Amino acid sequence: MVQNLSMQSPAIGQHKQQLTCPKLPLGVYREVAAHLRQVQGIDTSLILRSIEHDESEKFDYYQSQVAALEIKYTDKTDETAQEQVAAILDYYARRYNCWVDYTVYKSKKLIARKSEARRSWDGGFWV
Repeated sequence: MVQNLSMQSPAIGQHKQQLTCPKLPLGVYREVAAHLRQVQGIDTSLILRSIEHDESEKFDYYQSQVAALEIKYTDKTDETAQEQVAAILDYYARRYNCWVDYTVYKSKKLIARKSEARRSWDGGFWV
């Protein structure tokens, strides 16, 4: 299911939302984006994953090439359109995995990497 944070409509003055669904394949991201673009007042784009390779990270065949889906709301986006977006996102969330706000996901991943980097070897134990 879609997490409550990502289901909320953008706040006044905020016209875009960035969502990620960990391990969602490229083809499905493209399908979701195309599906959302059919809603009046909605435009989408895909945010590609960085091409820089983190050598400390183990290669994962299931990791998506896409970092996030960006949903842009125009001035023509009404409440019905926002409900359609929520329904589409919910459909894919039930089928694959939860949608997560990309900025939150990215910051949590960065914090996890930093805490792992701080670990040091101390007499046979990682601390």
